[in-house]
This record gives sequence, C-alpha cells and structure tokens, in this order.
Amino acid sequence: MPPNWERRAPVCAGTRRSPIAIATGSPPTSSTTKCPASFSAACSARVLKYSCCYWPWANSTLAEAEDAMLELFCQRAGIEEGMDILELGCGWGSLCLWIAQKYAQSRSCAVSNSRPKASSSRRCEELGLGNVEALTANIADFTPRQRFDRVLSVEMFEHLRNYEELLHRIAARLEPGGKLMVHIFCHARFAYPFETEARRTGWEGIFSPAASCHSTTCCCTSKRDLVLEDHRRFTCVELATGKQKWTTEPYGQYWSLVAQRDRILALDQRGELLLIHATPDEFDLLDLRKISEQETWGHLAVSGNQVFVRELNGVSAYLWK
Repeated sequence: MPPNWERRAPVCAGTRRSPIAIATGSPPTSSTTKCPASFSAACSARVLKYSCCYWPWANSTLAEAEDAMLELFCQRAGIEEGMDILELGCGWGSLCLWIAQKYAQSRSCAVSNSRPKASSSRRCEELGLGNVEALTANIADFTPRQRFDRVLSVEMFEHLRNYEELLHRIAARLEPGGKLMVHIFCHARFAYPFETEARRTGWEGIFSPAASCHSTTCCCTSKRDLVLEDHRRFTCVELATGKQKWTTEPYGQYWSLVAQRDRILALDQRGELLLIHATPDEFDLLDLRKISEQETWGHLAVSGNQVFVRELNGVSAYLWK
C-alpha cells in the first residue's frame, strides 16, 4: 500500500460514506470564486487561468507559461483532434477554450457550479467558437447524456468527498478506451477534510469548509471502475497474484531502469540516478545522486561494469561496482 497508508485509510474510507460533494448550494467562499472576471483578467496574460502555469525557461513570459501549462496538460491527457471532451469544474474556461481553438474539430462540454453559463457562452461568441457547450450544474447530481473520449478536471476534485462514486459515474460516460485526467493539489503524505476547526486558522478565506485536502491516495485507491494508468510512482507487484506489494511517492516524469542481481539503477529525466535494493518487503532506496545538470531522457545502457548515460549534449560513462 502507499506510504503512511495507515494514516490515510480512515479519511479515504470516510469519503466512501459521504455524498459526492457537500454544501454545494452555499455561496462560493473561495477567494477565486469571489473575484470578478475583471480581476482575474488583470492577473493573467491571455486567458483567465488561475490554476498553475509552467515556465519551461527562466525568461518565459506569463503568456508563454499559461500556454505551456495548457499544452502540457493536453499532452498528458492525450487530447486529439475530433474527440468529445467533458471538463468538470471549468472555472473561467481557460482549458476548454484553449482546446476548442487548438483542436478545432473537437467538441467540448464545460461544466461549472460557480460560473454562470452566460459568461462562458459570451466568451465563446467573442472568440468565434462553436464547438463548446457551457453548462451550469451541480457535480453531485450532474448526469451527462452522451459519452466522451476524455473527461478532464483541473483543481476541482479537492472540493469533493466521495471520489469512488464520482469515478463510477464518470466511467459510465466514457467511450471504450476513454480516459480521465485529474489535476489536483494535495498534501504529499496526509489527507484531511476542511471542517469547522479550519475556520479558526483563516482557511475559510481560501477554501469552503466542504472541501478536502487529500493526498492523491484517496483518488488513486478509488479504482472500482477505472484503471490507474499514470501516477509516476515506482511499484512492486507480485507476478503470481498481481498483488501490489508497495508503491512510492512520485519520482520525476520518467525512469529508465536496469537491474543487476538485487540492485536496480533508475535514472529520471532530471539527471538523478537512484540505487534501489530490489526487495518485495519495502521500497529501499540505497543512494540518490545528481549526475547531470542536463535533462536525461535516454535509456541507461550497461556494458559489463560500465553504465552509460545519454545527456542532451553528450554521453557520460560510470563504473557500476
């Protein structure tokens, strides 16, 4: 099971006894939902995006960082031309409008509980987009009629409680081979609901007390109807039974692995090389070293006791003792 599972298990179990979302009829209390569109526009470049951006270069502009994050999200979600797409919790519509412009033959349905349908529809008209349908709906009882190739969610799942039931409903609306992509901000190790105690610490100005701060465990262990495809963790599986013995916290975007007896070398794209003891008992990290300041997306190559690492601008060789 995931690290610190004994601490997370009661919270994850509690989510399965809860409604999908609570206090959905209350006025929005989040700082972002209180702000008018004009304020969000003043704080963004080209799109009303108040989730995170991605700066691929140190001198990237805010507009470039917005586009880079939207493109990265769509790349990871596997968005393609001609798809039917459902976005849950679309906010001001930065993602669905970007997809509609980038993938002109796609068809998107954008759902929000806090943004009026007229606002999103007006932005579609301003941009001349006819491939986006904007809906105002309560996620707790929203039931779309059609099926979708992709269901997307950016920073909406943290406002929910019963992931398992929602994932069950989403699975029923996915086409064969369809996928759900979730972007959620969460704690690295712990999970807890924002309840009345949080009001004394000032959190009520940021989140509704109906929200939850989850580790990703609660979402990833609610797999009754969907199979987890990409979580960027190292996992040990018993081949005879398929039982998961243990899994790690996330490590990088990519790993290249080679084994020698009971030792595993793992290289990620950041130039970090990990030495792991191969055991089903636990994740046993023996050493971690930064071996390159360049990106290292190539596969590790081993010849005898030599290890070769392909960098962007060359090849480095090491002795594996």
